[in-house]
Amino acid sequence: MARLPRAPRSRPVLAPDPARGELIVLPSGTELVRVYFAGGAHPGTWRQFRAFGPTDARFDHHIPPRALSPHRAILYAAGDLTTAIAEVFQRTGVVDVATGDPYLAILRTARPITLLDLRSDWPTRAGASQALASGSHASAPNWSRAIWEDLPAVEGIAWHSSMHHQGTAHALYERGADALEADPVTNLALATKGLALPLTHAADLLGFGLVLDRLPL
Repeated sequence: MARLPRAPRSRPVLAPDPARGELIVLPSGTELVRVYFAGGAHPGTWRQFRAFGPTDARFDHHIPPRALSPHRAILYAAGDLTTAIAEVFQRTGVVDVATGDPYLAILRTARPITLLDLRSDWPTRAGASQALASGSHASAPNWSRAIWEDLPAVEGIAWHSSMHHQGTAHALYERGADALEADPVTNLALATKGLALPLTHAADLLGFGLVLDRLPL
């Protein structure tokens, strides 16, 4: 089994080497796909960085116990729709367009944003492994906290989605909030009739179920 210490064994964590491809800079104008829930017990918005945590999400960098954190917040997005769907609905394996009032938003960067790229050899060189992005979520928040604390130039994390082959997932720290444009490119309820075809395609690729019975006529 690949090694994955519960937390980095030495601090500060290893500085990423740009020459090794351990940092990725998303240029201005990059579009990111976000699926979020506008309803339910903890409603969000298209560009809301979640200050409550840590939850069971992989790279929450909040300090336990779970609570509102005034200085640490996070936003999860993906490089494409299928990856966003895979990440958000992975627990149930069913894309439900109604429960929790899910929305699809496309965000665009207004300036370059620098992310630690876990698709590189940085996890291994830093004393972890690729299991940091694909294994149990139990250790990843400890690593994310160390990354946030020790690497102030890093505004988030990019990694290969473990749910969609070669799909890229992103976690943006609050220090990168000003990198997003003030308005979304797209912000539509998943129950929007025009999304039925792309959602059907994504669900088919992933082998997920799909609940479209409450789409408007």
